[in-house]
Amino acid sequence: MNIKLIGDQIEENKYYLHSYFKNVINFVDTEKNIASIVKNIEYFSANSILFDDFKFDNFKFDNVSEIKISSNYLIINNLRYNYDKQSIYNSEFDIPTTDSDFVLSKINFIISIIEKLPPKNLLSLHKPELEQYFTSKFEIEFLKTIKTAYQQICEHKYIQAFNNIKARGSGLTPAGDDFIAGFMVGLKIYNSIFDNKHQKLLEDIYFLSKTDNIFSANFLKLAYNGKYFWVLKNFLTSFFYQQSAELLISCLDICKLGSSSGADLLSGFVSSKELYQPFLD
Repeated sequence: MNIKLIGDQIEENKYYLHSYFKNVINFVDTEKNIASIVKNIEYFSANSILFDDFKFDNFKFDNVSEIKISSNYLIINNLRYNYDKQSIYNSEFDIPTTDSDFVLSKINFIISIIEKLPPKNLLSLHKPELEQYFTSKFEIEFLKTIKTAYQQICEHKYIQAFNNIKARGSGLTPAGDDFIAGFMVGLKIYNSIFDNKHQKLLEDIYFLSKTDNIFSANFLKLAYNGKYFWVLKNFLTSFFYQQSAELLISCLDICKLGSSSGADLLSGFVSSKELYQPFLD
């Protein structure tokens, strides 16, 4: 068993078993940093570890209680696994020189293909007919909250909007947090075009979104710092460099993450189009 890929945001430390899911095994250190062993590349992030022959489906909680990670090796059950620089994942994405017309045209394309994506998620903000899939009382009330927040975004009341939806919704990472992470990704693109015009806004959004949910906290921190998970980095590559067919595939891939986590992030990203409205009015 060899290390195929290891995230560039994993802190050197000892990590203790936290939780086990179908595709991810999570370990957490005493500072609440996360290191995860993932089943395949689709779930890989800046703090993940991917082995080339890990018997993921045979994993039992009593097999591994802790792992130790250093700068060029990790230890599991007293077994040492070395890795070199070629195995370290680069989570950064260099946003190319572009303009608002290009970005808005790509975002509008994503809105136009929402009907081809899974229906029950926050993309319904941009395709109201999908609201019919929210049926329980909890879902309907949550949707009302999100719609109010989106209206506040349209009015450029960003802090008020995100304060209302942070940590809201169901899921390992609540839908509101996924949405905020996606918006921050879009905001970083905006700032690259307009010389960090809204850098203070980015900082304020990140500060108010801080949470005790270690998974959301990690997700939001990576988005804020521009450290992108595998599927999101591929999406950004498609967004800037590829044609519509490839971008559609990348959107579908994002929407496969979690029950709705990826789609909710994508909705937040699409909602960043409202940042450009003052230049369009």
